[in-house]
Amino acid sequence: MWMNSHWPEILRFFLAAFVVFVLPFVDIREARRMRDDPAEWRRLRFYRSTVALLWLLAVLAFAATGLGILQVPHGAQARWIFGGPVRFWVVAALAATYFGLGLAPGAVCLAKPAKRAAYTRAMKSLSFLLPGSQRERAWFALVSVSAGVCEELIFRGFLLGLLRSELAMGLTLAWVVSSVIFGINHLYQGKAGVMRSTVAGAALGLMAILSGGLVLPMLLHCVADLQILVMYRPEPRLKLTQMEAVSG
Repeated sequence: MWMNSHWPEILRFFLAAFVVFVLPFVDIREARRMRDDPAEWRRLRFYRSTVALLWLLAVLAFAATGLGILQVPHGAQARWIFGGPVRFWVVAALAATYFGLGLAPGAVCLAKPAKRAAYTRAMKSLSFLLPGSQRERAWFALVSVSAGVCEELIFRGFLLGLLRSELAMGLTLAWVVSSVIFGINHLYQGKAGVMRSTVAGAALGLMAILSGGLVLPMLLHCVADLQILVMYRPEPRLKLTQMEAVSG
């Protein structure tokens, strides 16, 4: 009986501890290996393991929290952000501007494919993580959708709610802390990646609070990640390797 009545609480504790103290370091070693040896099989393995881990954590978060994971404090509980119609629309406009600017590169590349070369060069520092072949691109699309759905469930649904209910944090503090933890979980992308992800997490958290749920941030998160497939179009790595071998 004790286990039956307390297992969700125990699961929430261990899941939160894993997300905060273990998950940020899971991908660091593999990311270093991919930097040293950017082989296709390494990226494919990374993509597959990422998809599996994200869905496992999302299922556990859902099991530990139930349908409440889909709801985010809204309305009267979020007066710090609403405060009145003027403040609401100012915050909503700022959030919309952030995502408008963030999604603009993808729109530009769709309208003007010639621009892809410039964006591809700009993402050179992360090329070890990004897809080159068609097979990699298919798996990267699955990673993007999985991250958009699962990371919102884990960080904006489970973690934000846990900080407020279990630790009795105010909404503002819980929003900031969950955003920072989201950023730290991107350590494998380097310091710049942590900063970018923290800001993105704050913006996604803001959209969750504004809308009162996870559907909108999930959609925005998926689109933001998927646009990389439009922006990033490197030369096929296999061809480059063959050319280097011939020239050598």
